[in-house]
Amino acid sequence: MYPINDFRILKVIFQGKFENSRVVEMEFIGLKRLTMYPIDENFTCEILDATMILKDDCIYWCDCGGLTEEDLEDCGGTVICASKVRWRAADEYLGPDEVYKSK
Repeated sequence: MYPINDFRILKVIFQGKFENSRVVEMEFIGLKRLTMYPIDENFTCEILDATMILKDDCIYWCDCGGLTEEDLEDCGGTVICASKVRWRAADEYLGPDEVYKSK
C-alpha cells in the first residue's frame, strides 16, 4: 500500500468467465472520484453488468448497467471517475492468490 496516491491511479482486477480472457485489469489514471457502498448482506457481490460514460472529459465506470449521465450522482453502487482508463488481459492473475500486496 502506498498511502499517498500522488499519481491518483486505481487498479482493479476482474475475474470472470469471459471468452477471450478470464481476467481483466483496468487502470484508472487521474482518479477524481471513487464511491463504494457496502453490499447488502442478502445479496452476492458479483458484477453482472457495468456502464462506462464519457462526460466532461472524464470517464465514469459504474457497476450497474444501463445508466445515463443523469443517473451518475444517484447511483447506489460503485462509481469510478478518472481522466483516463486503460485495460489489459491479465490471465496470470487467475486464481485465489493475492495480486496487490502491502510492501
